[in-house]
Amino acid sequence: MKESRRKFLSAVTFAGLTLPSFSVFSRAGEKSSEKEVLVHQVYFWLKSGLSKEDVLKFENGVKSLLKIKTIKYGKVGKPGATTQRPVIDSSYSYSLLTVFEDVKGHDQYQVDPIHEKFLKDCKELWEKVVVYDSQSF
Repeated sequence: MKESRRKFLSAVTFAGLTLPSFSVFSRAGEKSSEKEVLVHQVYFWLKSGLSKEDVLKFENGVKSLLKIKTIKYGKVGKPGATTQRPVIDSSYSYSLLTVFEDVKGHDQYQVDPIHEKFLKDCKELWEKVVVYDSQSF
């Protein structure tokens, strides 16, 4: 039993060390060996009075963006249930966080047919959009 456990642990350790990974986040104070990435954050304020169907249409549309191949990491969210402080703006309806290897990946995302379909199908559902793009270092 000890031998099979040892083999299993060796295999898991080897797999963990050799499988390619894409780490977006590093802990404060740690030096990151990852290359710089472009972080694209989008905040949507949906129009008031939308039907449940319209909200679902938006949710499905924004989640479809995560299928775009140049996105290395992505999440869709809503305002967090954190304690309200003067520096927190939780007035938005939904957020989209995407990470790209570089500006070229972001630029390809902008003209991807999935992105263009999302804009065509859903742009009438929001009243405001704010985008923050940042280059990691």
